[in-house]
Amino acid sequence: MKTLLCLAVLLVPVFPPRQDLDGQLVGAWIYTINDSRGSGHTFVEKVTHLRWVFNADGTYERGSSLGAGVSREAAKRSNGWSEPTERGVWHTQTSKLYITSVNGQPVPEFRHLAGSYYIEGNTMVFTATDGKKAIWHK
Repeated sequence: MKTLLCLAVLLVPVFPPRQDLDGQLVGAWIYTINDSRGSGHTFVEKVTHLRWVFNADGTYERGSSLGAGVSREAAKRSNGWSEPTERGVWHTQTSKLYITSVNGQPVPEFRHLAGSYYIEGNTMVFTATDGKKAIWHK
């Protein structure tokens, strides 16, 4: 009886790190909006934190947290982070951020550009395509 020996070789592709993802963006970024209204006994402080998490695999999540109170200290206490309201796919090119998918839906190519950014240390200045600037912190 002849025995046939088969040797199966499993090839696992090794992908190099993506060159179109700026490693400086990877991580959680927070943008804070303070809104104070009234004075004296009618003073109310509202603090909204927006969070944008860029993952090293080219995906991202966005969510928020809200705090409110009659003092700045009370407003700083938030209700915790919401479930992400947006998930998608990102990439960069020469300090420009591109979003190609949002919540599983492709973004039309003419709208891929979300804006430009400049990072120094743990601070990012993000300029949206409409020209509005926001300062985000890691």
